[in-house]
Amino acid sequence: METVDKWKDLTFESLSNIFKDIAAALPGIFGAFIVIVFGWIIIKITTLVLRKIFKVIKLSSISEKINDAKLFGDADIKIDLSKIIVTFVKVLLWLVFIIVASDIMGLTIISTEIANLLRYLPILLSAMVIFMIGLFLAKTIKETIIKVFDSIGLGGGKILGNVLFYLIIIFY
Repeated sequence: METVDKWKDLTFESLSNIFKDIAAALPGIFGAFIVIVFGWIIIKITTLVLRKIFKVIKLSSISEKINDAKLFGDADIKIDLSKIIVTFVKVLLWLVFIIVASDIMGLTIISTEIANLLRYLPILLSAMVIFMIGLFLAKTIKETIIKVFDSIGLGGGKILGNVLFYLIIIFY
């Protein structure tokens, strides 16, 4: 009988500890939920405002000019700057609100790692801009070489233009 009483006490003690842990975590979970819902509302409003601003400043015309430049050759890649910027801002805001929610719940490792990711994003954005500039320069030089060789009447302009294009892309 003693063993049964001991098991009963252990069971009630375990269940009591579990319920205490759940009760202690509930305010943090509720607070994180409120932050995520608030973040979702803020993100919706921000994306709506950004889309309106991009429509007013006609950012789509810049996207069309980039697409007309055919930076990627004959590949059917369409660049929509407004969609890229809105998605970037949306992801950035989600990460910020996830950091806040994880701090509220006491999950500092998650917030620290996401903060490290956020510190990396400007470097990534700069690298993408430099790559696009290099791609544009390489394409311009390639087309210029081809036109110069064609106007002089020399052959091999396409080959030399392509070689220079890929060398610039690789080493830029």
